[in-house]
Amino acid sequence: MSNTVNSIQTKRPLLMPETIFIAVWSIIVIAFCVTIIALIGPKNSIQDVQIEDSTGQIDETLLKNDLKELSTYKDMNVFVYVKNGKSSDNINEDTLNYARTDHPELLDEPKWADGWFIMTLNIESGNKSPGSGQIGTYYGEDVKINNSAQKASQDAGKSSFKERNWTEGLTQVADKSSKTMARPFYASPGLVIFLTLVVLFVSFVIYALTRYSRYLRDTAIEKLQAQTEKVDTTARHAGDVFVGKYVKRIKDSSHNLLEIYTDLLDDKDELLKLNVLTFGLAIFQTGTFHKSVNELVNETEIISDAITLYEHNDGWQEVWKNHTEETRESIQTLLTDSDFWVYQKQASDFNEQMDKLDEDMYSGEVDVDLIFQKIDTMNEQISGIIKEHLESTLSVIDKPKKRELIQKNVDLDTVDFKHRRRTIFNSYSHYPYYTPAIFYSGYTTGVNSYNSSTSTSGYGGSGGGFSGSGSSSSF
Repeated sequence: MSNTVNSIQTKRPLLMPETIFIAVWSIIVIAFCVTIIALIGPKNSIQDVQIEDSTGQIDETLLKNDLKELSTYKDMNVFVYVKNGKSSDNINEDTLNYARTDHPELLDEPKWADGWFIMTLNIESGNKSPGSGQIGTYYGEDVKINNSAQKASQDAGKSSFKERNWTEGLTQVADKSSKTMARPFYASPGLVIFLTLVVLFVSFVIYALTRYSRYLRDTAIEKLQAQTEKVDTTARHAGDVFVGKYVKRIKDSSHNLLEIYTDLLDDKDELLKLNVLTFGLAIFQTGTFHKSVNELVNETEIISDAITLYEHNDGWQEVWKNHTEETRESIQTLLTDSDFWVYQKQASDFNEQMDKLDEDMYSGEVDVDLIFQKIDTMNEQISGIIKEHLESTLSVIDKPKKRELIQKNVDLDTVDFKHRRRTIFNSYSHYPYYTPAIFYSGYTTGVNSYNSSTSTSGYGGSGGGFSGSGSSSSF
């Protein structure tokens, strides 16, 4: 055992020879790539810029100058169409109809004319902030790009659009497109980088996996070694002191601690036998070991905290505050957030119950297990409110995909402890429960996922079989 500990505590040099070699070699390769990309980059220019702005919110002189400074792979012209509109507009169709009526030079039916790059900005927010609307990009057949590149071009200006920097946003969209329009396949930076780095990448990955795998193993072993006494003490003590309906769940979990610890010791011995050649390939094995050790540590800490509360040991007040914080925050959100105003009477009752449970806990005269049960019940009731609110929110959303993404992300956040602290109550409840924080987090993630995946490429009912390259998206 001592030899193992000593081998773990012997630290490798901060900068090993192979580390220095990888660093120097990477600098050389990156410098080579940058040079090649610079030599094959765009050298042509934008010949003419036309701007049609019915909103009065574009600095046309500045936009023309900015666009003419861009370099392209082929001489081309740019047309910018800016209008006020609403979210239901199909700006692909609007742009096509506008071109047919007022600028037929943009068309070579059923495509956009060669040599043209067209941007349409549909401003929906008026003078309000943040800015909202749609951005469309359209391409002549000789300069067209694929759908993912179109989306990347549109996304390039969305931060500026949301800040109502319309002119800057349009320049950013055009700049992004200029790097891909009419670009020959051999001039792709991705291709150059891939061909240059393929061998280095493979060697670096093996090296990195070896280093990271060793790091995961060593840190996990150190944690495991530090938990030896605590796991044993906590497991045995929990089995002796816990008596009650709620703490039975914790007691049942504590029975597994020693068995899990013993299994992890066996896993540690297997990992220590691996040689340098196989260590990088064992990343999944070491990753699982590292995760399992962390779960053991967290489980031990929670059970230890439950014992501290159950016996009113030293420091129990801080432990009580930490483990009830999530419930308190949920109650305060229900009390103060206008989204939940219909539940304020229930939230007020919860607040009174929480104050009473504080008094009971500090008095030391009420069975701690009964207090745990009451908090568990309260959390389940709060979860019911949030679930009802979620269902009500989803019922007025008319996009099935959007509803699905919101529901999915809310459900994921109930069981994901990456952004949520584990407590006695959310670890041992009968089922994962919702909180206001989980609702807002999951809702926001779901909406963002939906918005980022939404893109329109059709030209509407009046398109008449038009098939020019282009698309639009919202911001």
